[in-house]
Amino acid sequence: MRSALQERSSVFALETPGNPPDGEGTLIAPLWVLTAAHVGVEVEAGHALTIVGADYEVEATFVHPAWDDGASDDIALIKLKRPVAGVDPVGLYPHQDEVGGIVTVVGRGDFGTGETGPTGNDRRVRGATNKVDGANEGLLWWRFDAPGESTGNAMRLEGISGPGDSGGPAFIDVDGSRYVVGVSSA
Repeated sequence: MRSALQERSSVFALETPGNPPDGEGTLIAPLWVLTAAHVGVEVEAGHALTIVGADYEVEATFVHPAWDDGASDDIALIKLKRPVAGVDPVGLYPHQDEVGGIVTVVGRGDFGTGETGPTGNDRRVRGATNKVDGANEGLLWWRFDAPGESTGNAMRLEGISGPGDSGGPAFIDVDGSRYVVGVSSA
């Protein structure tokens, strides 16, 4: 399994020129970045994305054809003009057995607790885990189990994505390998 440093470098802030980060992206192949559609629509051909300290020009952005702002199918691909060097892409999960699996959602968005909600943002990469309760062709879902709840199912890093985490990955680890199984649409 790749180290935490390698995983963080495959996830990066997506910024449009002159603006603060609009969300996250994950390198899934040397030329391809996966993100949420509502983030991807802000990234145009000719924009430069900074990935591990180097700029990569965007060739094109492909938004899911069924996406409509606020609707499902909130997913997009960004094609770069040249391959990213020095970063191991994280592959897409090839199976349909996510239910019961543990996902780790990653992003630089707002932080807080289940009691306070979002309380701040320092742009640090954070992750939270949760158990997948259900899945269909386009969605994964889980329940936030607060520590001390009568269900006793809360994980040590139980959490969900929030504002600013959009486009960030949901990772699943299977047989020593890490895969992208979803994208945050916060």
